[in-house]
Amino acid sequence: MKPRFLLTLAVLFSVSSIIASDIIPLRLENRSTEKVALLRGNNPGKGNENGTLAPGQSRTVNSVRGRIWSFMVDGKLVEHYRTTGSQDQVFSFTNEMVRSAFPGTGRGKKTAAPATSNSQSRGVDMIGDETGSRLSVEEATQYVNLHNTARAKVGVNPVKWSQELAEWAQKQATGMARSGEIGHTPNSPYGENLAFGSGPYSAIMAVRDWNSEEQFFKRGEAARISGNRVTGHYTQMVWNQTREVGAGIATIQKGAYKGWTIVVGVYDPPGNMNGRPPY
Repeated sequence: MKPRFLLTLAVLFSVSSIIASDIIPLRLENRSTEKVALLRGNNPGKGNENGTLAPGQSRTVNSVRGRIWSFMVDGKLVEHYRTTGSQDQVFSFTNEMVRSAFPGTGRGKKTAAPATSNSQSRGVDMIGDETGSRLSVEEATQYVNLHNTARAKVGVNPVKWSQELAEWAQKQATGMARSGEIGHTPNSPYGENLAFGSGPYSAIMAVRDWNSEEQFFKRGEAARISGNRVTGHYTQMVWNQTREVGAGIATIQKGAYKGWTIVVGVYDPPGNMNGRPPY
């Protein structure tokens, strides 16, 4: 069993094993509306040219652990990804990254399109192929389904995906990743669950970690956010009044957890309020 640890801020993280391999398949996805140039090297924004990705195009490349892939738009470094030790990795380049790199220019503007019937049936509201964050449509769908499975188990209404919340969550995740400082967002208008881990850590793994706190929860109790048997992440997942969720994910770029993955889950309305039980 992989070890799990808790911090006093109720930030859940895990240490998972690194898979040793010389060649690591890495799928690069361009989910933005911009043409992206790829650089392969050891430092962000520097390295050998490795072709381009047109909007909507994906490509699987061979990488090695520690190799950095830089995503350039008009010669400007917009984002980079450091290959970890896990197999079959995926990195998605999105319009949210473009908007962050070119603020106030209108670049990275979303193009509205109806959600697919499959997405609608699962409670995931999309705009085109985007979710509002670096999660793919498939990941967002699974993220919502895991929440709703937990909520159905205790008899509360399902939640749906919110692109607006996902954009907020991605902004927080990106900020923490760039600064290396992990902590809950001060004065946030939303509920917030955090998780970070090494190796092949994902938003889906984070939800499962949060949900694992169910074993310590007793019906009628309020959330416990400190100690050895924290339940606050789980109680936020099943909070009766919550109607929408979103999530963001990023690779931590500096500090003690450099190279780890940070996941931010956001909830509206927020839970764990006033010492009340979740339902």
